[in-house]
Amino acid sequence: MFKHSRSIASFLFLIILLSGCGLISHKTIKVDANYDGRALTMRSGDKLQIALTGNPTTGYMWEVAPGSTSIMRLEGECSFSSATKALGSGGNLIFLFEAKDQGKGTVKLIYHRPWEKGIPPIKTFTVNVAVK
Repeated sequence: MFKHSRSIASFLFLIILLSGCGLISHKTIKVDANYDGRALTMRSGDKLQIALTGNPTTGYMWEVAPGSTSIMRLEGECSFSSATKALGSGGNLIFLFEAKDQGKGTVKLIYHRPWEKGIPPIKTFTVNVAVK
């Protein structure tokens, strides 16, 4: 009898332990141009979604600036969400980053025409990140 209750207790402990793995949920922090220059704190595994207005049909694109932090990993390509259904309309370019390493760094995005060398971007976006 005692042996049976000990195995039940071990089984319940295992279930509690395994269910606890889902207790730490990662969140997605969504920011836009109004967040330029600000700082935020994240946990490793959290996501940072940055949505910035732009119009790729003009040739201008938002891109991750050289030297941006290595503690954040860009997940795939940026996506585009059109503001209207009209051909050639602007909208939001959306970047998704994941906090992968602990530390502090800066995510910087530039709005420019990638083929125009030596010309400064017409817009920049910067967010300072601390990953714990």
